[in-house]
Amino acid sequence: MNSFVFFPTSAVEVINIASALQNKQSFGFDGIPVNIMKSSICFIAEPIAVIINSSLDTGIFPDILKVARVCPIYKNGDKSDFQNYRPISVLPSFSKIFEKVVQTRLLSYIFSNSILCSNQFGFQKNHSTYMALIDLYDKISLAIDRNEFSVGIFIDLSKAFDTLDHYILLRKLEHYGIRGKTLDWFNSYLSNRKQCVSLNGVMSDFKLVTYGVPQGSILGPLLFLLYINDIVNCSEHLFFILFADDTNLFFSSRDISHLFVTVNEELDKLSNWFKANKLSLNVKKTNYMLFGNKHLPIAGTYNIIIDYQVLERVEFTKFLGVFIDEKLNWKKHIAHISSKISKGLGAMGRVSNILPKKVLLMLYNALIYPYLTYCNIVWGSACASSLSKLISLQNRAIRLITRSPFRSSCSPLFASLKLLKLMDIVKFQTVQFMFKIKYHLLPPACMHLVTVSDSQRSHFTRKKSHFTLEGCRTVVRENSVNVFGPKLWDSLPRDIQDVSCFRSLKRLMLEFLCNSYIN
Repeated sequence: MNSFVFFPTSAVEVINIASALQNKQSFGFDGIPVNIMKSSICFIAEPIAVIINSSLDTGIFPDILKVARVCPIYKNGDKSDFQNYRPISVLPSFSKIFEKVVQTRLLSYIFSNSILCSNQFGFQKNHSTYMALIDLYDKISLAIDRNEFSVGIFIDLSKAFDTLDHYILLRKLEHYGIRGKTLDWFNSYLSNRKQCVSLNGVMSDFKLVTYGVPQGSILGPLLFLLYINDIVNCSEHLFFILFADDTNLFFSSRDISHLFVTVNEELDKLSNWFKANKLSLNVKKTNYMLFGNKHLPIAGTYNIIIDYQVLERVEFTKFLGVFIDEKLNWKKHIAHISSKISKGLGAMGRVSNILPKKVLLMLYNALIYPYLTYCNIVWGSACASSLSKLISLQNRAIRLITRSPFRSSCSPLFASLKLLKLMDIVKFQTVQFMFKIKYHLLPPACMHLVTVSDSQRSHFTRKKSHFTLEGCRTVVRENSVNVFGPKLWDSLPRDIQDVSCFRSLKRLMLEFLCNSYIN
């Protein structure tokens, strides 16, 4: 009863899958790009559906769809060093339809049986990087508020997707209920895969791919999640936050000595898990940070050791595109995106006199706005002095778009463009997050952050609170979405709080904030 089975596809599903694929002109070994396949899919959908159903029934994935054409893309450094190139794997266009059919059925089975651990935020619908960062900030800020030390270990795996062992993966799939013909299909999908390298019009010989999940595939990321899913079982004390192959561990304690002893013991178990699953730990790029409201011990007083090697203690590190520092003041990240925005602002300034406002607004949305909004719900809580540089850069961009004098007031300009100030972007994102909490639209890992409550407040008021207000004693905890979110929600007008449509919420919130600039 708990086994995964395939159910057949249809021509309609094949057409819908093909229509949803991106129009790319790149092509695999078969020489057929996606846009050509999509233009003729209505005429060939029926035979493709028959072939796919035959593949699912027999447990055989066609060998012709296993051939990958690898294109090396230069990153940086010495061009003669092949390690400075990123391998881009291009698979046959028709393989994407095969894989999407299987992925749809596999995802349905995984979610209905709650197979993936709640700590995994990568490659899943309704999951995002900001959720992993919120969870990270919640754990650290709560420990600081409790007057505890907290350690965060940021694990780096060497070529995790490329070194995945097929035999171990198949055994894990069998454990999760993928058996019989379905397991035969995945075995066929992984085996006898080939790839060649294409460079300057020249093709290399074909080589067998005996390890790893197929690059550029649809099923590859999901199979990797199943492969690494049980890593959380190797330790009862460490808290895991996973985003695909980004593995991050956290542990808190009031006793600094107990913290390091426990972490070192648990890392031995983690090392054994990596070895058993044939994954390579890159110790040189693995580091840790120590957080705490107390005086932190100097580096070298205590050590964290894994595989007989001492991990480097750092003051900041990059996690999912955001720089995290040991004081959680986000100064490093703000300085980083300030540099990026300054470059975009320089480009806008050089063309501001020759381009119309509409095009300048497009440049703003492409070169500046993404940096201001990415995970702003986490780092946007920084103090005003830290954010002052970004605020000045954003104001300068708005004056460039509207061709306003240098010292002109920016509030009316923001209102006329219907753009949000930096300090209001965090409010906008937080309100959306609270809305999703209220209507249970977030994954389980985020639902525990704020408690939904329809009970009246303890003091007399006509206004009902939707969320339980959490007390705190530190500024770090006060800036978390757990504390800041409910307070912000309760301060909103009633018509915004009562809205039940997410799109309407965004529209009303945008109007509310823009109107505040005028008033």
